[in-house]
Amino acid sequence: TPPPPTPTPAPPRPTLRPTPTPPRPTPPRPSPPTPEKARPTPPRPTPATPARPAPKRDEPSLDLDALAGPTRPTNNRGRPATGQQGSGTASQATGPQVTAIFNQVYPNWVLPCDIPGADQLRIQVELTLSADGRITRGPSLINPQSSSVYRAAADGALRALRQTAPFDVPQGFPGGAYRPTFNTERACRNR
Repeated sequence: TPPPPTPTPAPPRPTLRPTPTPPRPTPPRPSPPTPEKARPTPPRPTPATPARPAPKRDEPSLDLDALAGPTRPTNNRGRPATGQQGSGTASQATGPQVTAIFNQVYPNWVLPCDIPGADQLRIQVELTLSADGRITRGPSLINPQSSSVYRAAADGALRALRQTAPFDVPQGFPGGAYRPTFNTERACRNR
């Protein structure tokens, strides 16, 4: 009998080693932005539609043309220099003239200056003057306060306005609506 076949040893089983997974590429981190030099903002284009005119104001405005002095010659052809545009031939009261008109009120203003806070008020009124300096409308208070000190000072200012009228006005004074502000500190200064 032939000898039994010897079993041949089985080849060793390969041991499974985990294969390393290749590292995933990490996304690049954004670098912090480098500071750019400040770029000037381009000017906004102006709209093609004409701008609305400013609303008409009833209060006096400071006449800067009169304060600037005589007009100066310019090399601009066809356009007057800034500040030299005319707005008709009607005379206007200048800022200093209006101030001088309403400064006439202070001597007639009886004010309780010894009350604390009476010398720290601003009293604004609205009134209309005619060309000869008479009050044709008003005077009325603008944004009145409810404190008794304000009421006493404001009532005194309204009485002084009525007592001072008609005001001494410059020749050619056009009259108009005005909103003077009366300063109680000034009224109390020499009392």
